[in-house]
Amino acid sequence: AMSLSIGGDEESNLGSERHSERKCKLARDGGLNRVGFLREDGWRLRSKKMGVNVFALKSLSKRDLTAWQENNLLNEVEIFLSVDHPNICRLAYVFEATTMVHLVMELCRGPDLHEMIYQRFNSGGYFSEPEVADIIAQVLYAINYLHTSNIVHRDIKPSHFMFTCGCPVIADPRHVYDCPDRRLKLFDFGLARRIGSSKSMGGGTLSYMAPECLEIEWESRKPLQRQVSVFGEDDLDDQQNSIDADQRGSGSTAISAKCDIWGVGVICHLLLTGKMPFESPNVGDVLREMRKIRRQRSTGKYLSGDRFNHLSEAAKSFLRGCLQVLPSERFSARQALDDQWLADMLHNEKRREGEENDG
Repeated sequence: AMSLSIGGDEESNLGSERHSERKCKLARDGGLNRVGFLREDGWRLRSKKMGVNVFALKSLSKRDLTAWQENNLLNEVEIFLSVDHPNICRLAYVFEATTMVHLVMELCRGPDLHEMIYQRFNSGGYFSEPEVADIIAQVLYAINYLHTSNIVHRDIKPSHFMFTCGCPVIADPRHVYDCPDRRLKLFDFGLARRIGSSKSMGGGTLSYMAPECLEIEWESRKPLQRQVSVFGEDDLDDQQNSIDADQRGSGSTAISAKCDIWGVGVICHLLLTGKMPFESPNVGDVLREMRKIRRQRSTGKYLSGDRFNHLSEAAKSFLRGCLQVLPSERFSARQALDDQWLADMLHNEKRREGEENDG
């Protein structure tokens, strides 16, 4: 049976599962599994760690969890509870009822980054280079902290980052700078692993998966029929599931933390161009293109063309650093943060405060 170890710093009046089902008022459902807001007129949780009593709640039915999923949840909770950074959502409390497991987290009012991207481009807007740099820097602050803590995330994508406030994001590309309370936070650790652990292997979401992870996925699932989403009106719902090679017992090659930087590069490419780096709907085609690029030891044709004409040379150089097919030639999180493009774009010094605590 699952057993969750709960820290002793938090106080609550959480009762039985029947009580919890009656008292917990979810403002909305969405995201992974069942996610909602825990209102003050429901449980009045008081966390010494966070000092607030309005939280987000992620609830999972234990009836639906396989043995592998139980172990994965325990791993997620262990890592989630161990991290503390301004660009990472805090897990305040975990409790287990008869049929449910509840993760009580810091409340981020959204939208998530995926929704922001959809709203902006769907309304005819765009992302300026300073705004993209602001977003990417916050993503990198979180990732660099994880890497210096010997954690690899393995599933970096827009839907795993949430904004702390719900300000409008559709029309004005400068709006992110107009809201001093807006901060981007990573909130999902379902595939995270300790670097060097026996389970630090391939996994992720195919559209954001690094070449070395995609190679493992390809070898383990021949013939692979799963489709990779492209950035289009019908593909923005982020329907792809996260894949964990551990679940299938496949893939014996340990993956370095640089697989997370590939995901950063894909997000940056999407924000700057409105397109994914690889637009073929077939994973095999994408992998073949990656292999060709690797043989050429160059960044390949996917970082050239009309879609990049409006970008500065510094922005293109940053993309190339993140999207190197060979991990040995790819940026580390620290190298990406030290890149000249980010330094030039981050003119709003308030956004640098996250770096003070990034490890």
